Amino acid sequence: MRNIKHFIFLMVLTGIAFFACDKENDDANDDNTSPCQSDFDQKAMFGNIADNLIIPAYQNLETALETLENNFNQFTQTTDLSNLATLQSSFIDAYKAWQAAEVFEFGPAETAFLRNSLNNFPVNVGQVENNLANSSIDFEDIYGFDKGFPALDYFFFGIGETPDSIVTTFEAASSIVMSTHSSIMIEEMHKKVNTVLTAWNDGYRETFVNNTGTADGSSLSLLINALNEHYEIIKRDRIGIPAGVTTLNIPNNDKVEAFYSGTSLDLAIESLKANENVYLGGNGLGLDDYLRHINAQSSTQESLDQLIQTQYTMGLDELESLSGRLSDLVGTSQTSPEIQAAYDAVNEQIVYLKTDMPSNLCVSITYIDNPSDSD
Repeated sequence: MRNIKHFIFLMVLTGIAFFACDKENDDANDDNTSPCQSDFDQKAMFGNIADNLIIPAYQNLETALETLENNFNQFTQTTDLSNLATLQSSFIDAYKAWQAAEVFEFGPAETAFLRNSLNNFPVNVGQVENNLANSSIDFEDIYGFDKGFPALDYFFFGIGETPDSIVTTFEAASSIVMSTHSSIMIEEMHKKVNTVLTAWNDGYRETFVNNTGTADGSSLSLLINALNEHYEIIKRDRIGIPAGVTTLNIPNNDKVEAFYSGTSLDLAIESLKANENVYLGGNGLGLDDYLRHINAQSSTQESLDQLIQTQYTMGLDELESLSGRLSDLVGTSQTSPEIQAAYDAVNEQIVYLKTDMPSNLCVSITYIDNPSDSD
């Protein structure tokens, strides 16, 4: 009898222990340990990114395009070397301003096909010349490589081998078509950016800030997908394809961004800095804070935020260690070691941004990779 009572007593104790363990586990699960249930203030992060990064980027781009438009008008009125230099400088400034805005290809920008309209590169010179010959261009053709910054890069830097010859070409009677073409192109670019900026100021900002959660279509999903897609363009289109990484190490130096102005390297650096700045949330709440808040770990159980920040630094260090025109640096017969090192440093980030970060934040990657991607 005593043994039976002892057995019952042990069973009761065991039940109490199991109940206590279950309660402990429930309490732990309620303590925001799941990133999908995190108490991180998404609205505050979205508000910071919208107010201090996205809207200012479009404002700066619009201002830069206004300056470019004014300087082009001045150049057509007085076509000389001084005004050409001013025009070229304002073009480069506008192209750099674009790098900060290009990251946000969702919402109004996606609706307006902003990236396709402003920066499909490399430019198709044959198509540009054909447009000039026919005095026409289809600004709604999102698949054309004959408009936006790449076409203007050709007009302002590539139609002559020297500044004098560029001025001479624009002074020629036949240049009226090219001048009109350029003017309309800048105007269309300006309109597109203004449309996107207006949409953000007229309601989309609130939509973006309040669209919380982690599901497809949430602002977190839009932001992470846009950040990754932009990073892929830096890695693949700005560096990998020109360097020959995707073509058996045979360089394609004419595939760089801004081939004629020779600013490809500067633009790649600006683009990578812009991508990093979005991740950091500028000087406010960003994805870095989000990852630290949930104690996000990489697949090797290291601090994911620390790895991402380190890799941004390494990629920028490699690119900033280069000098000269990227189209020359990539090599002629095979990928140069310097460019390969820069590509590798940039490429190393992909697994952290595209795999580890979405996994930790419970977000799916939904954009479609370019089939020419090397990964």
